[in-house]
Amino acid sequence: MKKKDKADIDLSSAREPSKDQEAQTHPEPQDPPFLLDPAWALQFSIQWIQSMNAHDFDRLLINYTNDVTFQSSKLNGGVITGKEKLREFLLGDREL
Repeated sequence: MKKKDKADIDLSSAREPSKDQEAQTHPEPQDPPFLLDPAWALQFSIQWIQSMNAHDFDRLLINYTNDVTFQSSKLNGGVITGKEKLREFLLGDREL
């Protein structure tokens, strides 16, 4: 019988990883949670710019939730929170 060296490792009790263990170490690749359609993004951008240039803030604000947070250099570091406050800001500042 061969004398065991300290470097020898007994693998007789080693097992293959279970499916659960394999899944934890090598998860299945997944698609990103949100893929943006380039055609939709272009159309959205065009409509946003047209709305802003026309000062049609009602059409512009349709794209925002009621709890929108808005930052602008014109606010001196301040933040506007809420769609109605943003509407007031836009109506009062035609040079935005």
